[in-house]
Parts: sequence; structure tokens; C-alpha cells
Amino acid sequence: MESSLKSEIHSARGSVYLFLRNCLYDMPNETFYKMIEDMLSQLSQIVNGSENKDMKNGYNGMLNFINTIKSISGKELDELNLHISREYTSCLCLPGTAQQEESYYISEDHILKQESNDDMIKLFHKYGFSISAELQADYDNVCIELAFMSKLAYMSADTENKDEYYNLILEQLNFHKNHFDKWIYHFYDKLIGQKIIESKLYRYIAEFSKGFIREDKLLLEDLNSSNN
Repeated sequence: MESSLKSEIHSARGSVYLFLRNCLYDMPNETFYKMIEDMLSQLSQIVNGSENKDMKNGYNGMLNFINTIKSISGKELDELNLHISREYTSCLCLPGTAQQEESYYISEDHILKQESNDDMIKLFHKYGFSISAELQADYDNVCIELAFMSKLAYMSADTENKDEYYNLILEQLNFHKNHFDKWIYHFYDKLIGQKIIESKLYRYIAEFSKGFIREDKLLLEDLNSSNN
């Protein structure tokens, strides 16, 4: 693979993973909506080259939401903003909704700080990854795992060493198998299935995320096989 193409592919992956992280970490407000709007062009390129239905439906839902919020004002806009704030709270903040730690899903008794949390700490030390001090969460929190995958993708874009590159590809593929595959789809399914209020945004973020992560694993498998 040409160096410029390699850098473009993995930089795009890193950007999308960081976007998925920010969709769950950032509170919904004007800046949050602008972040989504700014990513739509890049996301459309990914969607147009894929048959993944989750990814397409999620993208279309986000696009429709941004078009809606740009077309309204006054009381109608205030009501939609309030709805999205309630949606964020009901999907991600209330007890009994979508738990955000991997340990919860892989532990039979839903106990936090299990082996996945310890494994993440080891990976952080290995790659010099640090999390911001204001994020008071377990190390296997979904936002942290997405940010970690973003870092590995950017590292893949930057390296010029072939052995290091394929080691990074294998590390990311193993991260899918050892972490994402075991829980993250269940997490997004919980977001999609929330019935507290009608979802106008977060179900589409979850659908796109599910589809993208599945497609990313397939891409990494293809890249890894090219080294065999």
C-alpha cells in the first residue's frame, strides 16, 4: 500500500473513532451539533462505499437531524434542544440504562473493574496512552476504548516502519476480538432500544457506530491478511 493512501485511510479511521467517542462524551449543545455537522461530509464518503445498513441508517438519521435543527428557530428549536438533553440523560446517565463499562457486560454478575479494566491499563502503559483527568470513569469505559482505538489508528497512519505498521494492525484487530466483539454491540443495542422517550438522535449515533465498528474490523482483517 502506498504511504499516502495508508496515511489517509488510518487518519480517517482515527478521526471517526474520536468522533464516536465525542458523541457519547460531549453534552448535547450547539458545539456538539456543529461537531456532527462538520463530520457529515467525511461520514458520507464512508457510507457511500458500504452496504452496511446500520451505518447507512445511522448516517441518514444524523443528517436529517442536522437539517432539522438548522431549519427551525425560537420555541420549536428550544423544544428540540430540551428533547435531546433529555434523550442524552435517559440513554446514558440514568440508572438502569446503557451501562458504559465493558466489565459490566462480560461479568456474569455485572461487576465493574474486572479483567477488561486491568487489560486496558496494560495497553495504556504499552502505548503511552493517557486519559484526561476530568473523565472520572473506569478504564474500560466506552469513551476511553474508542479514544484508544483512535490513537492506534493515528499511530498506524504515522509510522513508516513496515513491521511496526503490521504490529499495530494486529493490535487493533486483537482489540476488536478481545474487547469490542465481547460487549460494544450490546451497549449500542441498549442505546437503540431505549424506550424512555422517542429518540431523535442517539439511536442514529448508535446505529452508525455499530456499523462502522463492524466494517472497521473487516478492513483490518483485509490489511492483516495482506502481510501473510
